[in-house]
Amino acid sequence: MNTILEVKNLKKTYNNCGNETEVLHNISFRVDEGEFVCIMGASGSGKTTLLNCISTIDSITSGEVYLDNKNMRNLKSKDLSAFRRKKIGFIFQDYNLIDTLTIFENIALALSINGVKEKEIKERVISISKKLQIDSVLQKYPYEISGGQKQRCACARAIVNEPVLILADEPTGALDSISSKKLMELLSYMNSDLNETIIMVTHDPVCASYAKRVIFLKDGSIYQELRDDKKPLQYNAIIQTIERLEER
Repeated sequence: MNTILEVKNLKKTYNNCGNETEVLHNISFRVDEGEFVCIMGASGSGKTTLLNCISTIDSITSGEVYLDNKNMRNLKSKDLSAFRRKKIGFIFQDYNLIDTLTIFENIALALSINGVKEKEIKERVISISKKLQIDSVLQKYPYEISGGQKQRCACARAIVNEPVLILADEPTGALDSISSKKLMELLSYMNSDLNETIIMVTHDPVCASYAKRVIFLKDGSIYQELRDDKKPLQYNAIIQTIERLEER
């Protein structure tokens, strides 16, 4: 199986007025094609910082991040930006849709930026919108559709460019329990049926139970990992790990 992401001895230090704070300490792990990995930990454990370092939004202090066999530290700023646009899809907590663009245009935007031809853009947008069941609202604007349809549009936008990795940072953070369940079912479908490789940061054990692998962070280090390659993880196993993590 192809390795999509490899993180080696990653350290991240912030310097504030001469005071250095090491947020991530020697983080190492790999993610293979088709995996659905969840990253959990208490507030301040380094979850979002780790995701930002993986996505190259934030620079790393030391260590290596390989994405699709490319060492991110060896790419210049301009090349890094282009590589990120083509290789990574982002799912945000608040959708980040543009109200002045139709749903079709919102999904197609990343393709247009990357110089994809108009005919191919149309084919890709229609294809992915059918798979995510939003083809009937492509000519509507975000304010004209439901929250669930906005979720699907955001997911379609993340994968229409055929990235090698999807990153989701607390995607259910602003949703109620019903909407959260629908979004997690959608992410599960994207992983199992569309073979998307997903890394998701969450604090919610229910959401984490949709993944087949959970990496727990504590104080910037990997505390423990749960894994089941055949089926999603059991909710109780996640809860028990969280309880042990909080005891120490």
